[in-house]
Amino acid sequence: MLASLESLPDELLWEIHLLSISPSLPLTSLRLHHAFYNAPPSHKASYLIQRHPRKPQVRLLAHAVRYGIFTLPVLRALERRLEASDAPSSSSQPPPPLMCSSLSQRLFRHLPSPPPLHTAFPRLYRHPPADPTELITILLTRHGAPATSADGYPLAKTVHARHEPLIDLLLSLGADPSQEEGAAVKFAVHHRDLDLVRRLVERRSTRSGKKKKRDRCALTPEMLHWAVKVGAGDIVDWMMDEKGVPPTLKTIQLLQQR
Repeated sequence: MLASLESLPDELLWEIHLLSISPSLPLTSLRLHHAFYNAPPSHKASYLIQRHPRKPQVRLLAHAVRYGIFTLPVLRALERRLEASDAPSSSSQPPPPLMCSSLSQRLFRHLPSPPPLHTAFPRLYRHPPADPTELITILLTRHGAPATSADGYPLAKTVHARHEPLIDLLLSLGADPSQEEGAAVKFAVHHRDLDLVRRLVERRSTRSGKKKKRDRCALTPEMLHWAVKVGAGDIVDWMMDEKGVPPTLKTIQLLQQR
């Protein structure tokens, strides 16, 4: 039976896939995996809609973003599909917005980042992952994805990747650097990047002479200890002198050893 299934044309396999709604079918063989991997975005959009037929449109994206097949072309296919389904309606009420109530951690795993100084074993992909920057940006700005999703993972991951455009966008949309015990700030400290640490902590005013805004998050003695541990001297001085972060006994001992 498998041999006869593999002999079918891709278009017929796609129809069978939609009828079965099986997540395991593309994993049955290399032939089927290749057929479904190269399926058009419209097929993948139809699959995601049929996987969650009872989910209201407003909640569809929250589930779709968890799937590996969810890419920018698939998002656009979903938008076109749902807009077309609402077009013939004679109701005066506008169609419900296609909202994304949460960002999946999966979207941030392949953010472009500066290459490491030493790459003895470069990562090789059978299918190189696409840059998710535009997809994440659209979900945040057009579909209402919260910048504080997944306990602050989006901001922490973008700081880890040193992806400045997404860092600025997430902060402008209310991302909280203090989530997960200040993971985003700790990553910036690990990079020994004082400007990035200040960007995360301080709310910079765009008008000259305007009263200084309250910091986004409070710096902790643990963050200071981490700055001392990684040898970020300028960050240590800024935390202690300008922000008044008190060192712990362990931090003082570590400072004396350096």
